[in-house]
Amino acid sequence: MNAPNGRGRRRSLILLAWILAGIGLSALGPACASRTASVSTNRQQAPQPLDPLSPEERATAEKLARSDQRALPLLLSTAELVSVEFLSLKGADADVVERHADLLFARAERDYGVRVVVRLGNAPAVTDVQRVNANAVPMTRADVDQAWRVALADKAYIAALGRDPGRLRVEALRMFSEDPNDPCSSGRCFYLMVRDGDFYVPAASVIVDLATQRLLPARRPQ
Repeated sequence: MNAPNGRGRRRSLILLAWILAGIGLSALGPACASRTASVSTNRQQAPQPLDPLSPEERATAEKLARSDQRALPLLLSTAELVSVEFLSLKGADADVVERHADLLFARAERDYGVRVVVRLGNAPAVTDVQRVNANAVPMTRADVDQAWRVALADKAYIAALGRDPGRLRVEALRMFSEDPNDPCSSGRCFYLMVRDGDFYVPAASVIVDLATQRLLPARRPQ
């Protein structure tokens, strides 16, 4: 009778040990997960020198650019952010590489763009503001929309169009001219191609000069 009781006690002790071990592992689980999350967060907060710009860095750079006293008179509230590129530049210490954001803004109603460079890191700040020629600014959707509005405001164009503008879609090409006397030398000319459903309407194509807010109906793209 004693022998079976001894074996039963041993089995009970082994079972109790397993239960205690399970409780200990469960208690450690959240702590391990917390440490893992902390390490992951630290990695996200400290990008490596050549890592792509994070969404947070892009947002910070744009906010600083739009509030900089040198950029404000050029950007105002109508500037459209065209691109944000990563720059890796050496700091005051030649051995230290600093992360920067290179932002390019377009002024749809003006004949220029604005380039702003922002230093990122622990003390983010705007380091450079430059006004750039319109030729250096990529075409934006705002440009196309504005050119289309100029076209629709022309009564002669609307009469020749002979279609409901509401069902039309517009695509565009940017036009340049090396002749300083040409209206398109400013880089603000757009060749509009009009689509009705799946088909282009050749007779509706027109060139719009945004610098002067007028159509150039006699022109054809070269």
